[in-house]
Amino acid sequence: MDKLMIRRINVTSVIAGFLVSQGVGCALAVLLVIGLLFAYGNSVMVAFEYPSSIAITLLLTLFAIAIGGYVAMVVAKKGLVNSALVGGVSLAANVLLMHYTDYIYGADHSWLLIAAAILMIPASLAGGYLYQRTNS
Repeated sequence: MDKLMIRRINVTSVIAGFLVSQGVGCALAVLLVIGLLFAYGNSVMVAFEYPSSIAITLLLTLFAIAIGGYVAMVVAKKGLVNSALVGGVSLAANVLLMHYTDYIYGADHSWLLIAAAILMIPASLAGGYLYQRTNS
């Protein structure tokens, strides 16, 4: 890594971006479950057997991580490396969470894990880039 890139790392911005992304992700998950309760009633878990519902959770997760990347740039003011680190920390946290909780959809929907691994860092970079683009 370039020394200039390392100097631009702001730990506070990465932590703030990660916490915001996790908070937004939790809020969106609650809203999704409430919406699915209205659609499916008591059998809400049936909805998660369909790839479309699982894809919606992936999109909401990526949206939350993009917001986290945006927040990291708001705090740091420069250096997309902070947004990338938000995506990297989110990816690491999600991998650990899936590993230690025996993520039940991972066996049936391996595409979800692969897509999440590929798209998390670009999603956080997109949030940081949006901040740079709108504030430059």
